[in-house]
Amino acid sequence: PRPPPLHTPLIHVHAASLGESQSAATLVKELTHEARGRGTAFGVLATAATAAGVKAMREKLLPAVADAGMWADAELLAVDSPGNVGRFFDFYRPAVAVLIESEVWPGYVAKAKEKGVPVVVLDARMSERSLMRWCGSGVVEQLAKYTFGALHTVVPQTQRETEKLIRVGEF
Repeated sequence: PRPPPLHTPLIHVHAASLGESQSAATLVKELTHEARGRGTAFGVLATAATAAGVKAMREKLLPAVADAGMWADAELLAVDSPGNVGRFFDFYRPAVAVLIESEVWPGYVAKAKEKGVPVVVLDARMSERSLMRWCGSGVVEQLAKYTFGALHTVVPQTQRETEKLIRVGEF
């Protein structure tokens, strides 16, 4: 991996897989266009949990950012372990994290909160299966309330998704 420039704010955009990567590419292209119009700059680190997602981001997202003269890279990020997440935050130093759809990892969110990095979830959704897991009892439910409560902004896909996220304790 290439380190980002030291004095350039970095946006970390994470997508679970190919479909979310395409949404992420659209978002970053719009942000890049807006920044270019305002004469501002930022770096973009795009990550995905699948090789296909990373490939899509490298093909669709990175050229738009590079054409604007900004730093960009795409990497695989698929493990929510304390060591992995700690090294990630120390190396990249993101200013903000944008998660697309459904990838919300407790370790990542906790480290972001510790580092003062706001986490935004766009187009948020939660499967019924995940809902049942997060709404378990005891430790899992406490972890859910902490994790989802630490998110800065959540924009659900639908009213039904909003209801599920409220049930988990996100709002």
